[in-house]
Amino acid sequence: MLAVGYVGRALDKAAFSPDTLPDDLVIGLALTPTVIAGLIFFKLAALEMLVVALIVGVVAQLVCRYLFRNFIPKPEASPLIAAIFGIALVGPGASLVISVEIALLAVVLEVLRARYTPAVHAQPGLIAYACIALATRGAPFAYINPANGKPFADPIAIWSNFFGPGAAPIDPIRLYVGNVPGPVFATSLMAIVIGVAWLAYAKRLSPVVTLGFLLGAIVPAAIYHWDFLFQLDSGPLWFVGALILSDRRLLPGSWASRPILGFAAGIISLGLRNRGYGIEAAFFTVAALQAFIALVVVLVDGDWSYPATRAWAAAAKARRAAPRDQQDGRARGPERSRLGHRHFLHSDAECGGDRLRALAGGLHDAGRKGREWLELEAHLLFGDCVRPDTQHAAVHEHDRRDPSGHPAHLPAVGLVEQVVTGGVAHEVGVETGQKLDRRRRWSFREELQIQSEHLGFLALHAYCDQL
Repeated sequence: MLAVGYVGRALDKAAFSPDTLPDDLVIGLALTPTVIAGLIFFKLAALEMLVVALIVGVVAQLVCRYLFRNFIPKPEASPLIAAIFGIALVGPGASLVISVEIALLAVVLEVLRARYTPAVHAQPGLIAYACIALATRGAPFAYINPANGKPFADPIAIWSNFFGPGAAPIDPIRLYVGNVPGPVFATSLMAIVIGVAWLAYAKRLSPVVTLGFLLGAIVPAAIYHWDFLFQLDSGPLWFVGALILSDRRLLPGSWASRPILGFAAGIISLGLRNRGYGIEAAFFTVAALQAFIALVVVLVDGDWSYPATRAWAAAAKARRAAPRDQQDGRARGPERSRLGHRHFLHSDAECGGDRLRALAGGLHDAGRKGREWLELEAHLLFGDCVRPDTQHAAVHEHDRRDPSGHPAHLPAVGLVEQVVTGGVAHEVGVETGQKLDRRRRWSFREELQIQSEHLGFLALHAYCDQL
C-alpha cells in the first residue's frame, strides 16, 4: 500500500506539478519519446547503443555518489543524461567503440563540470560528440536506411548532392515521422515535438530561444529560395535547437542574450547547408556556442576555488529545492533530511562564502542608496503630490487620516489661518470704528478698554506670522 501511495503521489506531481520534479527526471522524460522512436526504426543497432549509454551513465552515477559522499553540498552531476545525449546523435551504422568513446568523454566532462565549474551551463554530451567527430574525422556520421539496414545518406545530404535548391526529394510526412536515415535517437520530429511539449509544460523550455532559432533558420531558406517545409522538417535540427539549446538550465542568465543566441544558432545552422554541410552543421554550431558561453563564464568569474563553488552550489540547490519544500499544502517538518541538508548547506555557505556575503552587502547598500535617491528626487520633483507611506507619522490635526489622505502642508495651513484671521480682523476693526463713531468724545480710558478687547487676536496673528 505504501508503494502504491508513493507511486500515486509521484504521478500526481508529474501530471499537475511537473515543475517540482528533479531536473534529471524531467529531461529523461523528454528524451523518452525520441529513444522509443529510435528503437522502433533502428531496432538492434539502437538497442546496443542505448545499452552502452545506460551502462556508462549508471556506472558514472555510482562513482559520482562515492566520490562526492563527503561533499557538503554534493555537486549536482548528471552523467547518465549526458551519455544519452551524446549517443543520441551518433549514426546507427557507427562502431560501438565510437559510442563508448563519446559516452565516456561525456560523463568525464559532466563530472568535471559539476565538481569544478558548476556555474557553466552546457550539455557535455553534445560537446563530447563534437570532439570525437572532429578527432575521428566524421566517424559518427554513419547513417543507415531503416528499411533494410544498409548504409545510406541522410535527407539533407541527398538534397545537397543530387537535387536543386528548391527541391524537396522526401515526403514531409516521412520526415516528420522519422523513418529516414539519420542519428539514432534524433530522426523523428514527431517524438521531438512531444518531448518539447513536455519541457514546456514542466517550465523547462525557453520559448524565446526556440522562436529565435526558428526565425534564424527561416532567413537562409528565404535568401537561397529553398523549400521551407523540407528544410525545417528535420528531427536532428530541432533535437539540438529545442531539446538542448532551449533548455532553461543551459542558458545564460542574461535575458537579452537568449533570443540573440537562438537566432544566431538558427541562421548559422541552416546557412552552412549552402556550403555543403548537412545536418551535422547544427550539432557543431550549438556545441560551439555552448562551449563559447562556458569559456566566457570561466573567464569572467575567475574564482573556482572550492569554497566559492560550494557556496554557489548551495545557493543553486536552495533555489531549486524551494518549490519542493511544500507538499500537500504544508511545510515539511524538521525531521526531513532535506531540511537538515539545507541547514548544512547554509552553514557551509557561511564558512566559505565571505566574498559572496560582501558582494551581497554591497548590492544591498547600493539598492538602499538608490531607493533613498529616488525618494529624494520624487520629493523634489513632485512636492505635495507625493503621498505618505504607512510608516509616516500623521501631521497632528491637519492630516486627513494617513495613509488614505494627503499630509498637511504647513505653509498652506498658515496661509489659510492668515486669511481667516485677516477677515476676522477686518470685521472687528469695522465694529470698533462703529463704536468709536457713535460718540466722538471718548475718554482715553474708554478707548483703551475698547482696543484691549482685541489684544488676544493680535497676539494670535503674530504667532501665525512667525509660524
